[in-house]
Amino acid sequence: MAIMNIANLSIRQIASALAALSIIVAESAKGQSGELSNGLEWEQIGNAIEIYDYKGTGGAVSIPATISNLPVTSIGEYVFKYSPLTSITIPGTVTNIGEDAFFNCTNLPSVTIPPGVVSIGTGAFSSCWGLTNVMIPGSVASIGQIAFVYCFDLTEITVDATNSYYSSLNGVLFDKNQTTLIQCPAGIGGSYAVPDTVTSIGEEAFATCNGLTSVTIPGSVASIGENAFADCLSLTNACFEGNAPSDGGYIFSEDTALSVIYYVNGASGWGTNFENIPTLPCAQCGGLPPIIQITSQSTHSFTFSCSTITNQLYQIQSATNLVSGIWTNLGNPITATNSTMILSEPIATNMQQFYRVVLLP
Repeated sequence: MAIMNIANLSIRQIASALAALSIIVAESAKGQSGELSNGLEWEQIGNAIEIYDYKGTGGAVSIPATISNLPVTSIGEYVFKYSPLTSITIPGTVTNIGEDAFFNCTNLPSVTIPPGVVSIGTGAFSSCWGLTNVMIPGSVASIGQIAFVYCFDLTEITVDATNSYYSSLNGVLFDKNQTTLIQCPAGIGGSYAVPDTVTSIGEEAFATCNGLTSVTIPGSVASIGENAFADCLSLTNACFEGNAPSDGGYIFSEDTALSVIYYVNGASGWGTNFENIPTLPCAQCGGLPPIIQITSQSTHSFTFSCSTITNQLYQIQSATNLVSGIWTNLGNPITATNSTMILSEPIATNMQQFYRVVLLP
């Protein structure tokens, strides 16, 4: 084999030789490829194998640990997107699960992420409607945004205690120090109080939590990501214990049952609306908003009661429609002397009237 004398080559000749060498190296790194009998398409990258596509018919699929005597280390982007999988076996050799790898695998009821997986891509398991629980092993160092969003049956995300980057509390996914709330499973319902260690709520963190009825957000939260509470169709009460946070937009998008947002009296940064939803101050989160009940009614008047907090100052207001946003004070402010106020109000025949109770500073 002839050996080049670099000293006798021009710059153009050296550059050409290096370019040719780069092509050879690149081709060598990519290597062989093929398709398995179960529809998995693979290619060699360096000294490992990546699954880059799936042409099978669904059902139970098992990814082998080795192909052509090389370890399978990666499940590429979009590999199983929209596939009718009913189960998936991921070998312990895999270190990477790519972006949207299992997107919209609606028939997949469970998945075991093996120890050794380091990275889970953005949207990797999003829209897996039938997924009920997820266990994050200690090896995982990176989870992309919305990795488990729109999983309607998901009720629990658990993180191995040895993980250095992530943690879980009551089935909700956080960073290790629980300062960022990453994902609340969409199957969780009822009332939820964000822990007071949290300073940031991630993008779409509560999206499509259709069973969520009430959320309390502590004063520690300074920022909330885009669509954080979007499509929470049963959410009727949202209460902030601190100052108005910065937001990524559309936080409560399509939350049709949420008619008012409460914040604790004395907090700053709040206007009359937040994300185009009216706001009202309250004495404290929990047990609020006030519950108004009609206790008696006659032709020209009715009496209603309202839950209150003793020694707090309230103002009763009325409006003839909710579109104008014009509310009129009814009488003078009232200091609550116990847990319930009872008031009577005259009404004209066939007049539509709306009422609200406002906590005053």
